[in-house]
Amino acid sequence: MPCCKVGTDSSGPFSPLRRGAERLWLGRTPTLLAWPKRCVLVSMVFVGFSLAAGIRRSFVEAAYSLQRESHWKMFNNDTSSGNWTTDFIRSFQSSFTWGLFIGHVIGSALSYKYHANSVFAAAILLDSSLHLVVAGVMQVHQIFLVSLLFLQGVADGLTFPAFFSLLRYWAPPLERTRMFAAGYAGLHFGSLLSFQIFSVFESLFSSTAGLYFYGMLGILWVLPWFLLVSETPSKHPGVSTREKIYIIDSLQTQEHIPFSQPTSVPMRSILSSGPVWAILLASFGRTWTYNTLLHIMQWYYNDEIRYAKEIPYFLMMVSVVVSGFVADGLQEKNLMTTSTVRKTFGGTGESH
Repeated sequence: MPCCKVGTDSSGPFSPLRRGAERLWLGRTPTLLAWPKRCVLVSMVFVGFSLAAGIRRSFVEAAYSLQRESHWKMFNNDTSSGNWTTDFIRSFQSSFTWGLFIGHVIGSALSYKYHANSVFAAAILLDSSLHLVVAGVMQVHQIFLVSLLFLQGVADGLTFPAFFSLLRYWAPPLERTRMFAAGYAGLHFGSLLSFQIFSVFESLFSSTAGLYFYGMLGILWVLPWFLLVSETPSKHPGVSTREKIYIIDSLQTQEHIPFSQPTSVPMRSILSSGPVWAILLASFGRTWTYNTLLHIMQWYYNDEIRYAKEIPYFLMMVSVVVSGFVADGLQEKNLMTTSTVRKTFGGTGESH
């Protein structure tokens, strides 16, 4: 059964190439250069999201580590570690979350006007650079940390709309959900891995050593990103003709709109649309509930059962990838329409 049937014509000029290329999702050869470039894109996004999640979690782990240190030092009237109360740590997380919200809005505009691959790279670079500053001032200027974490939240928020913008050019309709799920799973994998990495660096060096590690790793990630990822298939110097034709033919649309002549956005129609507001409210409610429960669980795990705090991230990483493939499979076999898949998986899980 053809993988991409949405809006295609079996007698079109690209049909023979499409039929030969439409199963390229996992590739046929073991070499990286022959790997489908959309798989390379998703892999690099996975690593980028893993680093972003590791940056966020490494700060939280360092903060709780300093809190434990300050509890011991307070008995000796030693305040060199600062007053790391639970409420203070939560205020840091709150400032990051507000920045994340604003970053989504800014990132949407930037990804529309500029090259999405550059926006994604700039976001990780800024987030990583700020993390090095955070590591340097963490035990000195706690108030200054609020501003730094807010800016980190803004940088982190830029990545999501940039990834969505890249998918509009690279993701064939019946691969879109699993490509999104595979990239997005990096957030959960990064959080899961960061616990182990932080523990190693804390035991070998100090509470802030893990922050320097993630900051430097994020900066180094930018170089292979620009070498391996382009915004559109037509701009990628290494994409095969077969894969390029497959993507363009499956999308049945122009793969690139000149950024110097952006099309006008019908904001009045968008803001007066009932379905748009339904999606916004549903997304807001899901995100609010998700972050609230996740933060509450992490606070509980840090206070009571620290060894179990990796479990939610592991389960989310597995479920988001599996559900992504299931969602695409349901559409490919005509068991569900795209709209039904989005509503069903959006209401029951993360991958939609």
